[in-house]
Amino acid sequence: MTDIPPQSINTSLGVALALTVAVFWGLSPFAHAAAGRRISAFHALLWRSALGSAILLAILAVSRVSVPPLRASLVMAASGVVGVGIGDFVIFDALVQLGPRRTVQLLALGPVFTFLLAWIFLGETVSPVQFGGAALVLLASFTAIWVESRRDPASREPGRVSLRGISGALGGAIAIGAASVIARQAYRMDPGMHPIAASCLRVVSASMVLWLMPAVWGGYPVLMRSLTDRRAVVWVAFGTALGPVLGMLAFVGAIKHLEAGLVTALMSLSPLLILPVSAWRHRVRIGPAVILAAVAAVTGVALIALGRR
Repeated sequence: MTDIPPQSINTSLGVALALTVAVFWGLSPFAHAAAGRRISAFHALLWRSALGSAILLAILAVSRVSVPPLRASLVMAASGVVGVGIGDFVIFDALVQLGPRRTVQLLALGPVFTFLLAWIFLGETVSPVQFGGAALVLLASFTAIWVESRRDPASREPGRVSLRGISGALGGAIAIGAASVIARQAYRMDPGMHPIAASCLRVVSASMVLWLMPAVWGGYPVLMRSLTDRRAVVWVAFGTALGPVLGMLAFVGAIKHLEAGLVTALMSLSPLLILPVSAWRHRVRIGPAVILAAVAAVTGVALIALGRR
């Protein structure tokens, strides 16, 4: 399998795109959680995937980007099914169960799974420093979840710590890591794959799988009625713009120019970005322990990304 040619890589652009993903994917959970609390997490996910697919297909048609080779397309589509399909399925439920802040802080574990999977399947080297960073992220992420100060009576933060929510967030982190590695492999197969084509393959393939699920239990009538909730529709549209459209375009662009572990590492800055937003929107009193845990998680991620350099 060939590597991506050096002339096709722009490291500065990759870093900028990965940081953009961190911002967009740090804000979009608030929209997804708000929509999920109104029309259910699964219905919000279905409408987001449908709207995101339509927008990306329209962008693809206007841009006239060439279709990648079949094998590379199938691998990129598999990345979408794992990350956008399976990953978002459990993440959306976690957003409702835990709330955006706790979910995003647990998703900081994504880099741990990314570098382990990249080490196993892509042959990327791993140093003792990186393993130390992984341990730090693991400790910090669970500290951020469990170290909860006395609940502020004026707080409007939704969700609570539960086994179901934690399981969903952990499953989402594993899916994100696996999807990053699979996408990297697709770029190895076709280094010239355009980010727009890659985004379409990931989002549309996941959407097709997700929309088959209601057919099993005849859930389409209830799904259609959810469109009558206008506030939920607005939240879905806003979250879609930040997540599977702008965020996905930035993600697949970043994964082309940077190693899988480094991309997910930069993306994991979201837990720090979400703290002030959560404090403002939900009137949450962020305790020192939670802030330190978020900083420790980002530090651990930096060790994972830079530990072998």
